[in-house]
Amino acid sequence: PLARRWEDKLVDRLLSDDAFKTQVFRLVDVYPALRSTPDRFDHLDSYLNVEAAPKLVRMGLRLAAASTLGRRSAVRILDASISRMARRFIAGSTPDEALPTLRTLWTEGTAPILDLLGEVTVTDRDADRYGTRVEEYLTAVASEMASWDSQAHLRGDHHGSLPRLSVAIKPTALSARYHPLSGETGVTEAAGRIRPILRAAIKHDAFVWFDMEYFAVRDMTVRLFKMLLGEPEFASVNAGIVVQAYLRDSMDQLNDIVDFARGHSHPIGVRLVKGAYWDTETVEAAAHGWPSPVYSEKVETDMNFEACTGVLNRAYQVLRPAYASHNLRSVAHAIADARAQGLPENALEFQMLYGMGDDLRRATNKLGLRTRFYAPVGELIPGMAYLVRRLLENTSNESFLRQSRSHEELSELLAAPRPRIAHD
Repeated sequence: PLARRWEDKLVDRLLSDDAFKTQVFRLVDVYPALRSTPDRFDHLDSYLNVEAAPKLVRMGLRLAAASTLGRRSAVRILDASISRMARRFIAGSTPDEALPTLRTLWTEGTAPILDLLGEVTVTDRDADRYGTRVEEYLTAVASEMASWDSQAHLRGDHHGSLPRLSVAIKPTALSARYHPLSGETGVTEAAGRIRPILRAAIKHDAFVWFDMEYFAVRDMTVRLFKMLLGEPEFASVNAGIVVQAYLRDSMDQLNDIVDFARGHSHPIGVRLVKGAYWDTETVEAAAHGWPSPVYSEKVETDMNFEACTGVLNRAYQVLRPAYASHNLRSVAHAIADARAQGLPENALEFQMLYGMGDDLRRATNKLGLRTRFYAPVGELIPGMAYLVRRLLENTSNESFLRQSRSHEELSELLAAPRPRIAHD
């Protein structure tokens, strides 16, 4: 749409300076927690009235600061801007609000992965509330989707039938003690809150994805996933886990999951992603003097993603390969590799984020490839960390989305990732 293209141009223009971009994201991150107009304007002025800001922004803030009406107007404009941007990436605040969007995209040939926003759990009450809401949202959306048109290409793969609905769960949101220092307790508590979700998934025919979050809890999540799928009650549940290609040891994790799947009675989904916590992992490792668990260069992640693609495709007989990327080269490589290995046409799944990569999603739909979109549902305040990560991806100089908006040549978008050549 024309409005979306103009919004993209404005975002690119305003955030072309990295220093100013950082200020914008800091403001967005804290803004929903600010209640009064004076507090909101003070933060707006302190974050954006900086040397790195465009002159027009600084001039506008100086004019607004001169009167009460000006400050209120500036806050109203920013309120509207943040809400509009959030609606671009968040499908709705409730299942009822999200359903029209989910249905529209379903009729276009794309199935939803429901993601309940709310990433900070500090008490048992928070964890209980998150688990209950996931179960309630799953039940409400799956019940509604049961009457939707068939969309045969979304309903099955080389292993058989597939649920219409998928849901994503965050283990860190299911226990206040889900961290390495209290690992066993965290896993036990999270498992106790996940079991009702898995029962609801079996009852209402839904697929459950165990999201992979920051590196410190990666092994805990793998252990949790294996433990639950190893229980007889959940041996045949449709479930999957995530592998993050930006981790240096991701190939070892992938091979471990393949080994687990070979001994499991039901096919397991594996979603291959690049990874969304690069800044956090890099800063934390540097602060503690630890080796970084992630690749330092994007090209290394891209190369590893393709290497993992080959392994994942070769294991299609025990796995359900899924590729979550907006990078044209990564998607094209997964398709080409699968065809070269002789995989069935319906063996692969492609996953994209709501509000991003629309052209690529339409292209995979047109090819008849099974495509799902990650559909966040929830309020802005608990979802703001998610929104900031999406904004970071959407304005990255190296992101596919920015490249595609810059009309880069197709040959460059499809070029194989190559390491830099060091010069003396």
